[in-house]
Amino acid sequence: MIYSHERRLPAVLVVDDEPDVRTLIKAVLELDGHDVVMAADGREACDVLARLASVGLVVLDIVMPNKEGIETISFVRRQHPHVRIVAISGAFGGQCLQIARHLGADATIAKPIDLQRLRQSVMSLLQA
Repeated sequence: MIYSHERRLPAVLVVDDEPDVRTLIKAVLELDGHDVVMAADGREACDVLARLASVGLVVLDIVMPNKEGIETISFVRRQHPHVRIVAISGAFGGQCLQIARHLGADATIAKPIDLQRLRQSVMSLLQA
């Protein structure tokens, strides 16, 4: 019998109301070996987190319909404090990202997204 010593990384939940952004982030993170699930808004993200205990990190847009990112960050911090958060946004000159950091985001990245920085942030947060 062969045993693998490779540690399986937790899944990444990508939350953005723009399908192209979700798909791009998913493709990039899957190339790095991550299991990725997606949600179109904060409400859907909360449902995914309730169903999947394997999610260890959320990449989360701030400005979205239904349940926006700031509200979702607060929910994640209360209900899933072990889950790491990378907040992304291009809105309001970075003010949203400052609020996200204050509410508990572990990292913030401005849009347009620097994919290399995103990859590094995800990997370092999941290995911490």
